[in-house]
Amino acid sequence: MSHLQNKLLHEPTPDEVDALNQRGFILKAVLGSGSFAVVYGAAHRQLDRRMRLACKVVDIAKAPREHRDKFFPRELDILMKVSHPNIIGLHSILQRGSRFFIFMRLVWYI
Repeated sequence: MSHLQNKLLHEPTPDEVDALNQRGFILKAVLGSGSFAVVYGAAHRQLDRRMRLACKVVDIAKAPREHRDKFFPRELDILMKVSHPNIIGLHSILQRGSRFFIFMRLVWYI
């Protein structure tokens, strides 16, 4: 599957964008994509402008059963529990239907 096809499969609907905007989130350009998700640059209106976010959009309805039932719940559990100064922290998780919007601090390595 091409990057463009994957992006289109996971692109937020206008209703989802509106719901995110109502909660202060703004999605920006696509940063990358994988088999089950697309990662967007993002921002939140209440955060310092220098703090940028990444938003991983996962549609679990499109993921294989094993990923949906085993790996994805484990990923969410770890993200919610981990707290360490050298690990990027979770900001928020929002769900709309089968789609999860996972917001984390965006860090660029040079």
